[in-house]
Amino acid sequence: MAPVPPLRSIMNTRSPGLHDHQSLELSSSTGMPSSPSVHAAHRTHGVTMGERPASDRHAPGSHLVHTQQHTPPSEPEAPPNRLPPVVHRTSTPIPGCRSKVKLTDFDAEYHATINLACQFYRVILCTEDPFPLDHDQDGYLHEAWSLVCKEHQVELGADSAAFNLIRQCGSQVHGEVKRNTRPVATLHYGFSSSPDSAHRSQMATLAQTLTNKHTLVYRDHEARKGLFETPCLIHILQTQWFADPHDEGVAFHLYFNPIPLPTMALVFMAIENCIDEWKDGQLKAVDFTEKSYCEKYLAHLTNLKGWRGHAQGKHLLVRMQKRLHDEACTHSGAGVLQEERQLSGLTNDDFDEAAREAAGDSEEEREAAHA
Repeated sequence: MAPVPPLRSIMNTRSPGLHDHQSLELSSSTGMPSSPSVHAAHRTHGVTMGERPASDRHAPGSHLVHTQQHTPPSEPEAPPNRLPPVVHRTSTPIPGCRSKVKLTDFDAEYHATINLACQFYRVILCTEDPFPLDHDQDGYLHEAWSLVCKEHQVELGADSAAFNLIRQCGSQVHGEVKRNTRPVATLHYGFSSSPDSAHRSQMATLAQTLTNKHTLVYRDHEARKGLFETPCLIHILQTQWFADPHDEGVAFHLYFNPIPLPTMALVFMAIENCIDEWKDGQLKAVDFTEKSYCEKYLAHLTNLKGWRGHAQGKHLLVRMQKRLHDEACTHSGAGVLQEERQLSGLTNDDFDEAAREAAGDSEEEREAAHA
């Protein structure tokens, strides 16, 4: 069995159609999606999988007319929404048994492929849509699987058991984000427990103030200054995705550079969840589920997009997204990314200076022409 190439070789390769809003198409050689695009949240079209390549749809000679040669019938097309069969299990499911499928039920190559697809899937959720609809989620799963197969140059189909394992990995992301958010938000906003009723009333008032009109996203929540600049944001980014040079934010830096708006909205939603736990004046766990917080996530995302659409906000937000990424990378200790930025060439400041210089030269030419 051929060894699986190292993870580093595929980490920083992003699907070219990730933001192109195109439907998934099959590769004529592998039967897997060739350039799958991740569907934006809450779109109405789905994904078509399993179509046979055009070159295989007819047997040789079947396109000829009035021939006496017997042409064998072409093989039936594979039904839609079905990938090639999987033969990589090392254990056979027992009929009628409801035991959960585990990674150890698959051989080493398939095991490694599922692990890598889990990482891609987690990153796609955190940077595209943490709460995808069912058909969008299927697109994300195929996207993650196809990226791994394409970069490793292997032809592996995925059955429902494999996709369920990948889906479970994705469902763990919300809990991880909340665990990393709670201590940051509690310390920054000053929440604390006390048996004193006056203190509990103060904590409840603070929680209500922070969640009112999304005050929690401001750098100074009392004066409502510094929109979307709460210090909690960078601290949570560093803890969740940029903890060290090998963390997801660095390994998949093409997804996180600059920090995407869905990622920022996910963090703001987690902060709001942690604040909601103090709404009665004392810490009480609140479930961080799609049913309870999807609308709040969409509200934060709408606010960010609204600021991006503002005449002045667009440029400020773009700079903020880039700055957040650079600060998080610096915190992780990823020196290689720093060197790549130093070698990136001319900057916008260089272009602005060139434009001012060109405008000055034109003015001098006009004055010389009138002289």
